[in-house]
Amino acid sequence: MQFVKLAMLKIYTAEDVVYEDKPLYVAIIEEARRCKLAGGTIIKGSEGYGMAVRGYGRAMPTFFSGSADLPLIIEIVDLRENLHKLLPFLEKAGRKHFLATVQEVDTLVTDYVRGHAEQLKKIEAIRTDANTVKNIEVKTAGSSLETKKINKITITKDDIDHLDD
Repeated sequence: MQFVKLAMLKIYTAEDVVYEDKPLYVAIIEEARRCKLAGGTIIKGSEGYGMAVRGYGRAMPTFFSGSADLPLIIEIVDLRENLHKLLPFLEKAGRKHFLATVQEVDTLVTDYVRGHAEQLKKIEAIRTDANTVKNIEVKTAGSSLETKKINKITITKDDIDHLDD
């Protein structure tokens, strides 16, 4: 068995905490996806501790759970440097009620983890190669070679799938 060191960002909040126009936990997961973090899970608790900080009587009763302030834990696992991409968003959302911790975790290297790591390495290699390209020569119809500066390179899933070809 092989293990690799990854980091886990764990965020404690509640389902009634709102950021802008949506629940905070939804906003965090959406931002994690936008940052292309490896994976995340929302765990819903049945009871929590810490209402004294948030204030009693804030909960609105609901038909399904009995109250809309049940605790939530959001766990996101990735490389520590990748988790740092989410920090500016968390600092901006920090006015809301949550606690965030980061800890190192030993992760069993499975085929899924290995495949995800290989895909990340390929993407980083493409980005590195793209960043080293300053100019490219382009021959347009009826003219000689011109030098053009590359401002943006788009990498699609199809590009990644064909890297092994």
